[in-house]
Amino acid sequence: MNSATPEGVTPLFIASADGHEDIASRLIDNGADVNAATTVTFDYEDVTVYKGCTSLLAAAANRRTRIANMLIAQGADVNARIEKGSNALMISASYGDSQMVRYLLSKGADPHARITKDFMVKGQPAFEGGTSLMAAADVGDAESVKALIAAGSDVNAATKNGATSLMAAAAKGRLEAARVLVAYGADVNARTTEAFKIGQDPVPKGSSVLGGAAFGGFPETVQFLIDNGANVNAKDDDFDIDALFLAAMKGHLKVAKILVGNGADVYAETKMGTAHGAALHYGYTYIAQYINDARKKLRENQ
Repeated sequence: MNSATPEGVTPLFIASADGHEDIASRLIDNGADVNAATTVTFDYEDVTVYKGCTSLLAAAANRRTRIANMLIAQGADVNARIEKGSNALMISASYGDSQMVRYLLSKGADPHARITKDFMVKGQPAFEGGTSLMAAADVGDAESVKALIAAGSDVNAATKNGATSLMAAAAKGRLEAARVLVAYGADVNARTTEAFKIGQDPVPKGSSVLGGAAFGGFPETVQFLIDNGANVNAKDDDFDIDALFLAAMKGHLKVAKILVGNGADVYAETKMGTAHGAALHYGYTYIAQYINDARKKLRENQ
């Protein structure tokens, strides 16, 4: 029952990953080790399988809920982790599987566990220090966010580069998740502590929660953050860029209007010029005109 490939893949691992419930049940009944883990990192059909992956993690990664329940009932370690630190709770949270998140928590899954080394998952970077709460916030699963906070997850925990759960939610416009996080004390003015990249997009040191929402073009999230105390003129540490500059360079007129309406500095200088200059440079003349009009109105008022 426990024969394995050189990589440590057992019959139960395969059945769990592929969703063969009846086979998994027979294997377990005949002595298959529910906690056997892969012994090396390898690629299989364009998917990276990391060292330390168990049948439970394979089931969670492929959303085999019934098999995951079966494995846990038969003693599978709910806190087993791959060599990078990810576990079944993080995986389920990243899929927005609130039912599995709650079940894992009820079985003792650790809501404080963190990723121990950067790696790629589903084509996206998972950063050292990442948590299940960040994964849930990133996909906008408000129910999992609530469950994880209730279990003790730190709403202001940050990755090694200073990214928080609220940053993850704001950058993708996950408004309901952001509401829950802020209600439980998430810092709306948190800033990154190191420069890093998400795909091809650079994230400078000192980037703000509001800047992420502005860059993504999410007006409702921008307004919500401002209403809850976000500094509309916060600048990053590397380029002195603020939220208005980011909205202008991406062509987000609604966001720019909200920012200006709430006191954004229409004359602010960055190391890359002004928001007005950015709008012109990237071809968003309507935003450049709006900023010009705002400047004119400001001068008249003064």
